[in-house]
Formats: sequence, structure tokens, C-alpha cells
Amino acid sequence: MLKSFYFLCVLFPLTVTACFAGSGLYFGADTITNELHTHVAVKQTFSSPPPEDINVANSATKTFLNLGGRIGYKYKRRLDHRFFISPELMVSQLDNDIIYGTNLKTGFDISDFSMYVTGGISHIEQFDKNPFNYGLGVAYKLSRLININLEWQTFDTLDENTLAIENFGAQILTTTTATRRDITMIKLGITIYLHE
Repeated sequence: MLKSFYFLCVLFPLTVTACFAGSGLYFGADTITNELHTHVAVKQTFSSPPPEDINVANSATKTFLNLGGRIGYKYKRRLDHRFFISPELMVSQLDNDIIYGTNLKTGFDISDFSMYVTGGISHIEQFDKNPFNYGLGVAYKLSRLININLEWQTFDTLDENTLAIENFGAQILTTTTATRRDITMIKLGITIYLHE
């Protein structure tokens, strides 16, 4: 709860500043639905009978409602061009963890709508991993300065393998644990920017 309040306190003055910045900078705040799917497989093998592997697998999915923020620059060669690119820095919550990184959005403006693809690299504190991310998004222009946006984003699978070897007299027990984590996000947010 305190983290959510902190994000709001930081993002609000930034978005207000953006309205008067007179540049292509934009700031955004998002509500985010995060889904974390974890699959753990444990394989144990003895060096002598019983020869069968002992396998245990379990999966779990958790869904979190969190907040996030973005700062970027929407660039067009000319204001009447439809194609745009937007380098962006982002930060968001994943339960009690923090994800931060960079994205590059490329897309087209069609009337009051913008459609784009996004890709980048992120850092996830809890797992100390730097996965690639990619996604799709659509934005709708409420006014010259304000957009609402809906975006889907997913991350490369996080793999972690551990190996443990134990001696039991004449037998050796080898335990291999393979953990796979998949993270997806759905972002609903508001963007305040200076771009015609």
C-alpha cells in the first residue's frame, strides 16, 4: 500500500511538469494487472536401484494489481506523419518486487488512435534477471495533451536450474530442480504529453 502511495506522489508532479515542458517528453501512469506463472520440476535419480526417476512437478499462478510509471519521447519526422518511434523508461510493481527497464515503441497514428508494438529489456529485482520484453498497445487521444492507453506486455521465460548431489552409502542421489517463471502484464493508463 505504501509503495502505491509513493508511486502516485512521484508521478503526479512529473505529469504536471510535462504539461508545461514545451518538448516531446511525455509522462504516464498505469494500473497494471501482473500474472506470474511458476512451474517447478524436481527430478531425483539414484546411481543404483531403484532405477526409476522420482519426479515431482507443480505449477502456480498469481495475479497482482499494481501501479507503474513511464517517461519517454514520442518522435515524428514531421507532425503530419503517421509513423512514430518512442524510446521509453518504465518502472512497475510485481507484488513486492520492482521491474524497471527500457522500451522502444514503434507504430502509427490513425485519426485519434495510435497502434504500436513495443520491445525492450527489463531488470527484475527479486530474480536478478534481465529478460527481454515485447508487447502490443493501442492509445486513444482524449485531447491534444492527453491519451489513454491499453497495452499487453510479456517477458522472456525466466529459467533457473539447481543441482544437488548427496551420498547414501553406496548410492548417490542426484536432485535437479528446474524452475520456469512466465510474467505477463496488462496496462491501462494515462499519458500526458506535448505532441500534436
